[in-house]
Amino acid sequence: YQQELGNRIAQLALVDIAVAVALSARHSILWRPFGFEWAVMWHTWFGRIGSLCALYHATLEIAIYYSQQSNSSLFEAMTRSPMATSGSGIILLVSILVFGSHPLVRSMSYRLFRLTHLLSFGGLVVLGILHHWAFLVFYTAVFGVWMVDQIQRWGVESRPVHLVSMEALPGKITSGRRTSGLYKLAQDTAGDDSHGLRFSVSKPLGFPLLSVAGHGFGDFETVVLIAQGIGITPWIAVLQYMQQTKVQTKELNLIWSVPSSDVLHAFMQELSSWEYSSDLVLNFDVHITREVADVEPGLLSDVIKIHHGRPDYGLVLETIRQRNSRTHVALGLCAADETVQKCGNQVRGATFSNEQSWWSICAERFEL
Repeated sequence: YQQELGNRIAQLALVDIAVAVALSARHSILWRPFGFEWAVMWHTWFGRIGSLCALYHATLEIAIYYSQQSNSSLFEAMTRSPMATSGSGIILLVSILVFGSHPLVRSMSYRLFRLTHLLSFGGLVVLGILHHWAFLVFYTAVFGVWMVDQIQRWGVESRPVHLVSMEALPGKITSGRRTSGLYKLAQDTAGDDSHGLRFSVSKPLGFPLLSVAGHGFGDFETVVLIAQGIGITPWIAVLQYMQQTKVQTKELNLIWSVPSSDVLHAFMQELSSWEYSSDLVLNFDVHITREVADVEPGLLSDVIKIHHGRPDYGLVLETIRQRNSRTHVALGLCAADETVQKCGNQVRGATFSNEQSWWSICAERFEL
C-alpha cells in the first residue's frame, strides 16, 4: 500500500510541475482568456503542490528502503540506484526552485531568481527523463505550449517598425554589454526607409509590490507615482492593476515629465481610460520639458493636466502630504538617480513619515 501511495503521489507531482511549467508561459494566447494574474497565481500554486508531492515521494522511498536495510546510511539510500540518484537530484533542484522563488530573493536580486529558475528547470528536464520515461511525455506537451507562445510572440505579434530617431536614456544603453550593439544598429538605420528593425514589445504586467511582505499599491489609501520619460512603463502596470482589482486606494497621483508631446501621445490610450473612473480622486500631471509646440498648458482631458517645464518635486510632494497628513502613502519612483534620491530622502523625513502617517517607497529602474 505504501509503495502504491508513493507512486501515485509521484505521478501527481509530475503533473503539477508540468502544469506549473506550462503556466510559466504567462503571456501565451492559451492563458489570455483567463488573465495574466490568474496564470501567475496558479503557476505558483501548482509549483508548490508539485514540490510537496515530490518531497513526500522521496521521503517515503527512503523510509521504505530504511525499513528493509537498517544498516545503510542516508547517502546510500539516496544513491543506491540510478533512479534513486536522479530522484535525489530532482529533490535538490526543486528545493533550489522553492528558495529562488521566495519574494525576498526576487526583491533583492531578480537576476538570482531568474538564474535559479532557468538552471533548475534545465536540470529537472535532464534528471526527470533519466528518472522515469513519463517525464518525457509530459515535457513534450509542455514544449508544445512553449512553441505556441514563441510563435505567437515572434511570428504573429512581432512587426517590423520604421525607426525615426533614437535617444540615449539615462543608464548604460550606449555602453552596456548587451545593448551597445543594438543602440549602434538603431543609430545606423534610424530614418532609413530601406531598413527596419524588428521589435517585439510586451506591455508591463504582474503584481506590483512595494515590500517583501506582499504589500501592494492597492493596499494604500493614497498612491503617488513619479516617472520620467519611458519610466512611465512600470506605472502603467500599476494603473492596469488598480483598474482591474478592488483596491483600498482613494487618491491616485501621477507626476510624469517627458521631453516632448510625442511620448505623451504614445500612452494617451492607457491614461485616458481613467477618465470615466469615479471611484478615485485622480491627479495626472504631465510636464513637457522641451518641445511645447502642439500641446498648450492646461487640461488635456478630464484627468490629464499639461504643464510646461520641469516639476518641482519638493513642492508637489509637500502639497500631497498636506492633503494626506493622516493616511498611509505609497510612492513609486522610476526616474533618474538624482530624482529618486531627492524624493526618497524627502519622504523618509519625520515631516512625512511619523506616528500619524508613513510613506512606503518603491524605486524602479532599468538595468541594461
